[in-house]
Amino acid sequence: MMTYGLGRGLSRYDKIVAKDITSKLAESNYPFQSIIFEIVDSPPFQQRRGEITSNQNSAKPVERAQK
Repeated sequence: MMTYGLGRGLSRYDKIVAKDITSKLAESNYPFQSIIFEIVDSPPFQQRRGEITSNQNSAKPVERAQK
């Protein structure tokens, strides 16, 4: 779940945070909403970089040739 949330693989630092999250969740019997909250509240998720998009892929209406 953390890999999906971060949009990348886990680094050494991420694995430490994931281990901490896992131990917190084990104490509370792994409720799904807590998994999501812990990931979103984690430093790797909070400090991730946004995606860079180019204007080349922007949605433009398609012009059709008239016959």
